[in-house]
Parts: sequence; structure tokens; C-alpha cells
Amino acid sequence: MGLAKKRNDTQYYCKNSLFFNLLRPVLNESVYVMVKVRIAGLLKPSAGMTRSNWQKAFDSISSKYVDFAICEQSSLQPLCAIELNDKSYQHKSKQGRNKFIAEAFGSAHMPLHFMAARRTYNVERLRTLLGLYVIPGKVSPLPVIEKA
Repeated sequence: MGLAKKRNDTQYYCKNSLFFNLLRPVLNESVYVMVKVRIAGLLKPSAGMTRSNWQKAFDSISSKYVDFAICEQSSLQPLCAIELNDKSYQHKSKQGRNKFIAEAFGSAHMPLHFMAARRTYNVERLRTLLGLYVIPGKVSPLPVIEKA
């Protein structure tokens, strides 16, 4: 059992590269687009739970990912997430997953956009949708949390 590994050349990157390449010019320069982001890197269980319940809540998000996260460049604070749904998301198991992550992001008050995966995208529609969260000259409508 060696350390030799093979690069993962999955279709994930091919299917999402078109969307990724469209996002950069749509967004202002004060944000980064992160790809295939672990949900536990964006959200965390609420404080005040028992250790057991906290661990269950963490486990429920620790192995799930979103396709893209838009983050403030200077702090890497996540502003919103985007999930591209292809035809496989019409299956019940995927619909249950989407419902779960929508509830998780909703409870954290972080915008999550579900978009149909396409061969082409309307750039103006993307600007309109994401402009609600990433407006030129204004990085985030989210409240700034001051550290004590």
C-alpha cells in the first residue's frame, strides 16, 4: 500500500468549468469563486447543543459539497453558494439532498442558489441573480461580526 495516487480527472470539472469561466467577469474583483467547497467549511452547527447533537449536526454536513462558493477576497468570508443541478438531480435521493442543504443554508442565513446545469448561460441573468449579493463597490450585504 503505497502513496502513489492518480489524479482525479472526473467530469465534474468539465461540466462546471463553463459556469466557472462565466462567473469571473460577472462578479466584481473583490470576491473569489471557490470550486467544490465542503459545506462544513461554510457552515457550522449552532452553539448551545450537547456535544452529541453537535457532532450529529456536523456529520450531516461534513461530507457534502456545493459546486461554488463566492467569498469576500480579503477575509474569505462566504457570501453565497451555488449548486448546479444536472438531470441526475431529478432523482428522489438528490432532491432530498438539495432540500437538506437548502434548509441548512437557510438556517445559517446564507444564500444558496440552485441553477440548472446548461451548455450555455445567460450572463445578464447571472449578473441580476448574483448582484443581490455581490454588487460592485459593495462586497457584502451581510452584517459584519465584530470580535470581542
